[in-house]
Amino acid sequence: MLESRFGYQRFSQRIGVNNNIDPNALGVNTGPLGASQQDTENFAVPALYYLGYFGASGYSVVGGVQGYPIITRPNASYDWQEHFTAIKGNHTIKIGGQFQDAYTKSRRDRARTALSFYYHGNYYDYYYAANDPHHFESARVTALNELLLGLADDAARSFGVTNRHIFQKSLGLYVQDSWKLRPNFTLEAGVRWDTVGALGERDNLGANFLPDDPKADANGFVSLSKRPLYGVDQNNFGPRVGFAWDIFKNGKTVLRGGYSLNYDLPNFGAIHAPQTYFNMWSGTRSGFFTQVAQGEFPVDITTTPAENLALFGSANTLCQSFVCMATGVNIYGATVGSNPPPPFNVVQVIRDFQTPQNHSFNLTVEQELSRQMSFSVAYVGTKGRDLLNWRDLNACPVSTLSCDTSRRPFGSRFPDYNHILQLNNDGYSNYNSLQVAYKVRDLRGLTGQFNFVRSKSLDTGSANRGGDFLSNYQNPYNVAKNYAPSNFDTHDFRPFRAGTQDFLRQLRRQPTELRLP
Repeated sequence: MLESRFGYQRFSQRIGVNNNIDPNALGVNTGPLGASQQDTENFAVPALYYLGYFGASGYSVVGGVQGYPIITRPNASYDWQEHFTAIKGNHTIKIGGQFQDAYTKSRRDRARTALSFYYHGNYYDYYYAANDPHHFESARVTALNELLLGLADDAARSFGVTNRHIFQKSLGLYVQDSWKLRPNFTLEAGVRWDTVGALGERDNLGANFLPDDPKADANGFVSLSKRPLYGVDQNNFGPRVGFAWDIFKNGKTVLRGGYSLNYDLPNFGAIHAPQTYFNMWSGTRSGFFTQVAQGEFPVDITTTPAENLALFGSANTLCQSFVCMATGVNIYGATVGSNPPPPFNVVQVIRDFQTPQNHSFNLTVEQELSRQMSFSVAYVGTKGRDLLNWRDLNACPVSTLSCDTSRRPFGSRFPDYNHILQLNNDGYSNYNSLQVAYKVRDLRGLTGQFNFVRSKSLDTGSANRGGDFLSNYQNPYNVAKNYAPSNFDTHDFRPFRAGTQDFLRQLRRQPTELRLP
């Protein structure tokens, strides 16, 4: 029997704020916001933080989330599968494959400015003046005064247009045999081969930081036009084996076990838009398609730029402590777009980047207690290998000395680079669990299941792109120092599930006569 499947999915979305106002119309010049005057995608009121009268006192914001808009127009993927099944004697043989072609057009400029008012004072009021009933009021008044005077404690945004057309292709082939060796014993064995192309960009807008590569430019970058981000991993063979044994040939006591090696494809976001946050805005979400080599860079200022000081008068001491704003004056300075201020963060992916592995294994014994009840005990484990993790190649060796360019490994060659973040396969994880289940099926209308799980999960980092941002090594010189309980590690888990529709119906009919055997 031959089964063919073809799938296509597509979605388009824009997550933005509920206004489309040019900041210049409000008298706030935050610099260029798009590829041209007609590009209004980033038009919106700047995000104003710590104005205590609006929203929560500790972290209020006016104007919407600074990182918006987020645009994905469109995201599409093609999926083609072929599966052939043949039965010959005691064998059921399956052969097949899957081809996927994924594509996304995205834009993540983060060009809207975030302005903070009374940031440090509000922090003090919130955390240290809790016994003062007027501490929030003082913060709110001070913040509003700063806004009305055109003074900000901090201004930050990213420059550059990040329209990108990202694509990736993958292929998987497999063969599997289910062999009924005896009436009470079935053995399954197979192997799957997966290969995945490097994540690419249609117009080769991207680069890898490889300073010692012969194709690198003076700034240490190798453009996608010269070489893909990484090589294709072609040795991804994943064996799998399993068995089911009816021990006493009566269908009441069954032993099951299995092992499989699977390969996990990193998601687009882990490479395209990793959350590489360091030192506030100096470490914006630098990705391999939005490096400083492509004209993408963050700016974070806490005082008025030198080129603007003359516009406000050299005797204006406030502008030496605050970011001064005035109609028509670019708050970041007129030359920031053509002369971006260092330091910059850059990212690197190793050339022999491997597809992350997941080794899964389990052993289960299940015992029927009656026609309606069963009990099972299982050991379930996984081992993650070649997992994604990030290392700062430019971190100073551990010392009591200050970390400056003289102590950074790349400080002399590239003094304008701060963090050099390497994406590698050094991560690993281990999960082991004891799982117990008690099941009830249609017992006088009651169906339920009680589970108990005792487990332990350890890894070198639990996130490659998520709410915890990235898993960065505490000590980039020793990966093992990061090996600890996973963020999601839960020792005991005792959920109870029950299907009670028939049970409750009987309670309504015979509330005094219902009995359980």
